[in-house]
Amino acid sequence: MAAIEMTGLASGMDTKSIVKQLMEIERRPIYLKQDQIQKAQTEKKQWEEIGKQVKSFKTTAMDMNTNNPFRKKIADISDEKVLGVELGPTARKGTFVLEDVKLAKSGTATSDGKIAFDGGADYNITSGKLGIRGVNTKFIDMFLSPIGNMEFEKVGFKINGKEVNVQSTDTLGTFINKINSSGAGVKATFDSAERRFRIESTTSKPLEMDAENKDFLRGLEISKFAGKKVENLVEPDYKKTIGSLDSLDNVKRGFFTINDYTVDVNTETDSVQDVVEKLNKNGSPVKAYFDGVSGKMSIVAATAGDDLIFQDDTSGLMKELGFMKEPEHGNRNKATVYEGQKASFTMDGIKYERDSNEITLDGIKINLKSNTAEGEKVTIKVDHDIDGMVEKIKKFVDDYNATTTLLNAKTGNDAPLQGDTTANNLSNNLRTYMASSVNGIESKFSQLALIGIGTIGKEPELTVNEEKLRAALAENPTEIEKLFVQMGNGKGNEKISNGDGARTKFFSNNYNVTDINNIQIKVGEKIYRADDSKYRIMKKSDLSDLKVSKVDLIKHVINGEIKSKADLDAALGKGVPQNVAVIDDVTGAIEFGNAPDKGESITIESNKKLSNSAYGFNEGITNKINNYLQPMVTYNGTLDRQAKAIDNRITQMNDWISKTEDRLKMREDALKSQFTSMEGSIQNSNSTSNWLSGQIAQLGG
Repeated sequence: MAAIEMTGLASGMDTKSIVKQLMEIERRPIYLKQDQIQKAQTEKKQWEEIGKQVKSFKTTAMDMNTNNPFRKKIADISDEKVLGVELGPTARKGTFVLEDVKLAKSGTATSDGKIAFDGGADYNITSGKLGIRGVNTKFIDMFLSPIGNMEFEKVGFKINGKEVNVQSTDTLGTFINKINSSGAGVKATFDSAERRFRIESTTSKPLEMDAENKDFLRGLEISKFAGKKVENLVEPDYKKTIGSLDSLDNVKRGFFTINDYTVDVNTETDSVQDVVEKLNKNGSPVKAYFDGVSGKMSIVAATAGDDLIFQDDTSGLMKELGFMKEPEHGNRNKATVYEGQKASFTMDGIKYERDSNEITLDGIKINLKSNTAEGEKVTIKVDHDIDGMVEKIKKFVDDYNATTTLLNAKTGNDAPLQGDTTANNLSNNLRTYMASSVNGIESKFSQLALIGIGTIGKEPELTVNEEKLRAALAENPTEIEKLFVQMGNGKGNEKISNGDGARTKFFSNNYNVTDINNIQIKVGEKIYRADDSKYRIMKKSDLSDLKVSKVDLIKHVINGEIKSKADLDAALGKGVPQNVAVIDDVTGAIEFGNAPDKGESITIESNKKLSNSAYGFNEGITNKINNYLQPMVTYNGTLDRQAKAIDNRITQMNDWISKTEDRLKMREDALKSQFTSMEGSIQNSNSTSNWLSGQIAQLGG
């Protein structure tokens, strides 16, 4: 039961108020501590704001190193219809004039003989077997179809007079939906098992259809219906075997060879469509098409510039179709050649020829698109991306200004962090880095102030004189690069890792690998060098120059070594080939054709000791700032520890307040008990006094 509290009834004193006043006096240290907690919370908030801004500034500084804007170049092309350009980090600055541009053309052949089929009348339109697997295949991605390379600007499809618009990004499924919702009185479907497209009339009227681009109908293998009524057509039976066709009665079981690629022909089981599919298998050096309207087969070399070579034909199929031109059937010593055309152009008076329409010269990848007219010239102007450099530099300066402005606001007079040593040192050191000179640079470019970046008057923020900055970049971008980012290193070797089986590794990017002959990569017992034929090291910009021979490619296919697009790209020089390590001197990535074995030590080394004199080593401003800020922003770094220290102080003060509150509660209860006891004593004394007064009064009477 709670104690009865007497509030001065006997004494006449306001004991409750007295206790409250006494406790307020004893509670003053708590109020002081709560003020200290509030200040600590404010201090922590200031550091959180500083930490966020410092991390942003460090990210910007690091980005200048990892995404070096000074090595990026841009190209201005006088006629982008003729060619396109991709620039690598080693692209040479200059103006290049191309003329007499001729695209690579594949060797192409079309059969002389017509393949005739029997069939019956039908009111439906059914395609041949399409090179797609389902209705979600986009037209632009249709495998081995003319549709995939077709211009779609003028593809208007009409059926029964109703127009259906077709886009390159349409799938067969969306195309079917467009037909079915066109109001043409038809129903379109796709048989995924048979891979055939079908249009059925939903009325008694015959079907009529057309398209502005006949290649579109050809790609769907329904070109025979263009502009005609279905009721008057004969639907060919494409499933008929070669042996059952009167037009191919001279063909027998055997094989034929095109570009060292052999196709078996079984007249009892193979249809013409089966032969076309065999020619179009992955790894085949050719592409084949069959036009049901003309009854002719077309074959083209898959690689631009390659000849089309018919070598053997024991089946007689190629001779029957008119591809083989030898008068004697089965002559294995002669071949019929349909010549392709190499890509070629003249640049600065020198003629270049390549098998592909993609040509890399001096780090410039030229993608040929069309032939030039006689006397026509196309100019490529390659220059440094000064706009990109200026944008990156201004972003760096802006982030610096934001950081120093925030620090000044937090450490100024009457500011929460006034006099804080850590904050003041951070501000002072950043100013020092921005104002300091960088070694190993021409004196006129060795400081930010010398290229148009400095203060005005007494203002602490930096301003950018863009005109002066652009002039300096135009004059010597290499020296400006050294001012901002790290160039070279004095290291002779660097252990990357113990192999974990990963194909790609990263080194610190402290090596100047422009001269790749000074670099080697050691993986276990394997050593990659630029001049090594067994284990070769290359620069990324040179990778595209690798290309295997057709014979080797066919060998890889036959041996089953090419099992994916990645394998094919590697074999064609589009990926990293086996026993090759490619080093990217911009990102610091090393990609191996074969992933190192787990546990193999991977080290990058220089054949000669790197030195300041040989490589012009310097530590640029952004690199200095990045390295300075790194230990501040990491987990348990300076800023993290600062916040944790404040949290610990707040926790300790809250613990002290809690304990003090418990002690004061006990003190308050004790005071209340004492005053209650006093009131009881006074009340008892008053009662005794009143009794005595009564007794005395009676005696006197």
